[in-house]
Amino acid sequence: MQNKGFIKVIAVLLTLICVYYLSFSFVTQHYEDKAAAMGEEAGQMYLDSIKNEKVWLGAYTFKQCQEMQISLGLDLKGGMNVVLEVSVPDVVKNLADNSQDPNFNKALAQAQKEAPPPPNGATSPSRAFSTAAPSPFRRMPSTRSASWTPRRVWAFPP
Repeated sequence: MQNKGFIKVIAVLLTLICVYYLSFSFVTQHYEDKAAAMGEEAGQMYLDSIKNEKVWLGAYTFKQCQEMQISLGLDLKGGMNVVLEVSVPDVVKNLADNSQDPNFNKALAQAQKEAPPPPNGATSPSRAFSTAAPSPFRRMPSTRSASWTPRRVWAFPP
């Protein structure tokens, strides 16, 4: 309770520092908008002409303001789209440490043959693998299923 004044002073100082650094972005944006209104070629000439002139607080040139402005990432400048395509069989092989187990390879090949590729191109080898290579590590079906029967999930030696 005794440090309320100190905390308020720190909060005000941090706010002033943030406003100071944001001001460079505002100044730069102001001059770039002004140049955009002039047209592409005339605007570029205008920006080149003021590059070494002091435009902010009588101490900072336009070039310095550009260097000190806050850089916007691609998500703030207009974004970008990334499409990630994953080959599920390759992921399964990598997770299995490129296993040479014939049951595993048979199940993977069977899954690729049986399952029609979904619209996104992914395949699911889990059903084929569970029938070709029975394992004590099977996934238990959902408890919402009417035909659910308990199975041994983990097989550890006694």
